[in-house]
Amino acid sequence: MKMRSIIIFYILLATLLTAQGENTLNFAIGEWNPHTGTSLPEYGFVTAVVRKACLEAGLSPTFYFFPWPRAEYLVQKGDFFATFPYLQIPEREDFFYFSDPLFISKLIIVRNKDSKRTAEFKYSGRIEELKSYRIGTTAGTKAVVVPLRSRGILVEESASLDFALKKLAKGRLDFVIDEYKVILDASKNLFRGQENPIDIIEKPFAENLEYCLMVSKAYPNAQVLLKRFNEGLRKVLGQEK
Repeated sequence: MKMRSIIIFYILLATLLTAQGENTLNFAIGEWNPHTGTSLPEYGFVTAVVRKACLEAGLSPTFYFFPWPRAEYLVQKGDFFATFPYLQIPEREDFFYFSDPLFISKLIIVRNKDSKRTAEFKYSGRIEELKSYRIGTTAGTKAVVVPLRSRGILVEESASLDFALKKLAKGRLDFVIDEYKVILDASKNLFRGQENPIDIIEKPFAENLEYCLMVSKAYPNAQVLLKRFNEGLRKVLGQEK
């Protein structure tokens, strides 16, 4: 019965999306506080930027929340125009176009303050330095998973960053790597009312990373709509040519 309800939901959703006008853009996104989230004002500050850019371009945005793997799959199929925020990496370029940057950030490495195993660890920027450690990240974070696994480093993907940080606090992981603001927000909320056990490694895993809209190549008129979006985004960010 549950599977039937899910199928009916997607049929109704597809019918609704098809009936909307050509200037309506449908976005499939997930929870990634403080960037996106159903409980956040305007669904998060990045969602607010996307909405303003759309309106500047004469486009009407609608946001639907899904688990991240489902959101990416629905966009890849062309059921939705785009998802965000994503990094442009080669593994995604066969299926997606990417917008101008929505914001620039970095990936940081965090450890458990009480871990003797990582107490003396210093990161110089060589990924191989992480090889003997247990690394965790959020499922689907390819900017972390791909470079680590390509060098033979084991990385454990968790369904959410909260799960990864809990494993770190319990000593089941040595390090967690994820986006800077997401880690700060998650650790603040997760360990509220107690001493925060998370310590940030001084050198980032990667920095100056451009997070973008990831647009489906299967979506009708995707490139035309993306061009309009980018024009609106430049106005919002004060980058008009």
